[in-house]
Amino acid sequence: MKSLLTKLAIAGSGVALLAGVTYASVGNSNTGFDSNNQASVTAKNIAKITSDNNYDVHNGITAKAETGDNQAEKNTGDGSVSTGSTDLSVSLTNSGNKITNDLSGLSDMGAPLSVTNSTTGANSDNTAWVKTNNSLTVTNNNDAHVSNCLSLTSNTGDNKASFNTGDGSVSTGDSSASVTIDNNLNTSSTTVGQ
Repeated sequence: MKSLLTKLAIAGSGVALLAGVTYASVGNSNTGFDSNNQASVTAKNIAKITSDNNYDVHNGITAKAETGDNQAEKNTGDGSVSTGSTDLSVSLTNSGNKITNDLSGLSDMGAPLSVTNSTTGANSDNTAWVKTNNSLTVTNNNDAHVSNCLSLTSNTGDNKASFNTGDGSVSTGDSSASVTIDNNLNTSSTTVGQ
């Protein structure tokens, strides 16, 4: 007899991407004589990734393998009991709460920015510059609670060969029980860049 009860709750992840300038090209061109010219681009790119996982598992397993509890009693002749072997094996795997963030697409946060000075006037002062501020924040939260309750019974014994007028004999097989539990929970990975 085997019963299994599993309860699973997972809360997903949220991603917020705030992109700044997508494309900008500025410059100083055709400037006048003895002029003072400035051209600038300021780009701010922000990426925020927040992932939350909650994982609750409750496993209840009852398993029983039995060839015993036999009787050969009160016979006028011989009484004989011979049982087979029991081999009870239970394998339980809990796997979950995995967060994978692939941010390879953010390797170029922001877009092409260009500034130029061209065809400037004599004795002119021309300044062109670019300022870029990239910010990436990744927060992964994993929370797992696991409860494994197992009850295993493997039995070839409790046999009886008694009160016979002849001989009484009991021969039982081997009895074995094994349990394997694998809890593979709470893994997080974040890939940034190409």
